[in-house]
Amino acid sequence: MDGAARRDSELMARAAELGEQGRRTAPPNPWVGAVVVDQNGHVRGEGFHERPGSPHAEALALAAAGARARGGTAYITLEPCAHQGRTPPCTESLITAGVRRVVVALEDPDPRVAGRGLEKLRAAGIDVVVGPGAAATTRSLAPYLHHRRTGRAWCVLKTAMSLDARTAAADGSSRWITGAAARADAHRLRAESQAVVVGAGTALADQPTLTARDVEPPVERQPLRVLLDSRGRVPPTGSLFDPALAPTLVVTTDAAPSTAVDGWRSRAARRSTAGSSRRGWPTASSRTWLPRCSVRAGSPRFHNPTATRSPMPTRGSSWPRRRSATTCASSTSRRTAEMFTGIVEELGKVRGINRHDGGARVEIDAATVAADAAVGDSIAVNGCCVTVVELGDRWWAADAVIETLNRTTLGALEVGEPVNLERPLRPSDRLGGHLVQGHVDAVGRVDARTGLPDGSTLFTFSAPADVLRYVVEKGSVAVDGISLTVAAVSDETFDVAVIPHTLTATTLGHKDTGAPVNIEVDLIAKYVERLLTPISREGI
Repeated sequence: MDGAARRDSELMARAAELGEQGRRTAPPNPWVGAVVVDQNGHVRGEGFHERPGSPHAEALALAAAGARARGGTAYITLEPCAHQGRTPPCTESLITAGVRRVVVALEDPDPRVAGRGLEKLRAAGIDVVVGPGAAATTRSLAPYLHHRRTGRAWCVLKTAMSLDARTAAADGSSRWITGAAARADAHRLRAESQAVVVGAGTALADQPTLTARDVEPPVERQPLRVLLDSRGRVPPTGSLFDPALAPTLVVTTDAAPSTAVDGWRSRAARRSTAGSSRRGWPTASSRTWLPRCSVRAGSPRFHNPTATRSPMPTRGSSWPRRRSATTCASSTSRRTAEMFTGIVEELGKVRGINRHDGGARVEIDAATVAADAAVGDSIAVNGCCVTVVELGDRWWAADAVIETLNRTTLGALEVGEPVNLERPLRPSDRLGGHLVQGHVDAVGRVDARTGLPDGSTLFTFSAPADVLRYVVEKGSVAVDGISLTVAAVSDETFDVAVIPHTLTATTLGHKDTGAPVNIEVDLIAKYVERLLTPISREGI
């Protein structure tokens, strides 16, 4: 990367940082950030979109820069709008300010924009660059981008689950299986959502409040609480129906008795009737103003309430002997908590890739794994847990959302490429490697590959420093889903010795210097760090 490109990336990163300040308040608009530099590259103005109806990020940054913006460059995380809404078109502001160059991370998929803003800037003679910071901005704006492309809310499933797929004690005595830090994280997720969704069963069992509490800064507006109750089972009592805390929407069907409907209305709850084909999900509402929903689940198995192929990233809390259903990257189907061992069962081959705006569907030839697989099953592909969404004769397919493609090597897969496959561990299985979650911590690279006198091969892998701190000599690490023992560790790399069988039975035999690999560090190291952090802060 040359100096100019590096400077573009740095300034776009600053714009993205600014945009994050509007994550809670800007929706349903995108949380956009902007930076304006003068002709000499000095930052003269910054801004972010705070809330609907307020000035957009570009306008604020240009206002701060004033006359110094003329001949300069504007860095914006999302394509400027070219239409008149509650605020003037941002393209007009940029043109009037006389900027020479505009750098944009992403094109806006909103049908009212969709490239028109870029075209208008180019027509005015402005040099337009699209792409710097695209990956980070895609991750940041994932709820907005999905909502604008599909008309459906981006759903985040929050659940806590023990290793044996339980969410509470059998007698109902347990209140939580997580800790204070995990609950704080859940409230942060709620604060960043426009709605919190709960089913009738969980509402009856837990009597939740479903508000965002104890977050900094405090929420200005509580998310809408959405109760899915097709038969009118939940009475209009308790904090869930207290309008002083937050608004409530009940999504039901014609099967709900009129007494239940009248009770909900008496507590100022709104009602939406949906057909059974949609599983009671308020598609029309999400299409207009709910970019992101947080789904609270109490069942050990979950389905995606919005649609078969709508991404629903899972989020949960892991504690010793208990963990959450957060392993699978593709969020298109039901799942339970899964674990892998890092022992590759089969070397599959990519037979097809269908890329689309929401991610990609990957088809894999694999006779052994596909033989007893079912739609909804979890399988690790190069160490990344995905969900089976389609089956054929000796092949299967999985969907991967954009975040998964960007954060793992799955985004670089090509047709014909071999992949490591492993099905999840069953309670009766032997633990042949080490416990692997199917969560990719980072993408590393093969730095060197050296043949040893005993016939084995010494691989040197580079990895980010924040991942290498969990790698220790003689410890375990998963590389492309393969459980390996660490031979040595340096400040920037770690070494593993691979026997000939592993070379032929896995993708490592196909990896040359420079090849990217998925890396997952040992789960126990993270627990140890988490447990020792309070001691290091407070002293012994």
